Amino acid sequence: MPKNKEKKFGLRIFAVPAALLLIFCAWQILVRFEGQAPEIHMEDIPPALGTEWSLSFRADDPKSGIQKIWVGLLQNGKEMVLLEREMPRKDIFSGGEIKQAPIEIPVKPKEIGLAEGEAVLRISVRDYSWRGWWHGNVSYIEKTVSVDTRPPQIEVLSNAHNVATGGSGLIVYRLSEQCHRSGVTVGDNFFPGMPGNFQDPLVFICFFALGHD
Repeated sequence: MPKNKEKKFGLRIFAVPAALLLIFCAWQILVRFEGQAPEIHMEDIPPALGTEWSLSFRADDPKSGIQKIWVGLLQNGKEMVLLEREMPRKDIFSGGEIKQAPIEIPVKPKEIGLAEGEAVLRISVRDYSWRGWWHGNVSYIEKTVSVDTRPPQIEVLSNAHNVATGGSGLIVYRLSEQCHRSGVTVGDNFFPGMPGNFQDPLVFICFFALGHD
């Protein structure tokens, strides 16, 4: 075979794997440098956090996989970390093993030193993308929550509560704060209180019945 043909043939043999390697590298760059941030799906947070509460949410990242989940509460300049979890990685080319992570964190405000009043809930989720100098894409949310561990106080305003068996009665009462639900329980029966025609929005009226049993 002439030397020129041998040289061209050798170049072709070298060019094919080089081209394949270049395509693979370009594909890896496009995939590993993806810019889609993780998604955080959170359930509704109650208006006030009582003596015990459960924070539930789900982190999703179908492309690069989840690298780290961090959750904290900030109050009066003090940060209380509720969760800091690193997720495993398959390898440098494949990203993270975990694409979806359901999270549930029990929170007891008194045990972690939360005081009454407002606090800021912070959630951060990072993926295994090569974006940001290999730090990944980040999703971050903040929500203001209220810490209220003191039970409401009840003041009975009415003074005539004589009820016969099988009869009904009425009670007027005032709450120390707005509550999700209030009323009177008789045995297994609950009778909800209703706001009456009062100037004070914390005053309620409740009609209840006393059964024969």
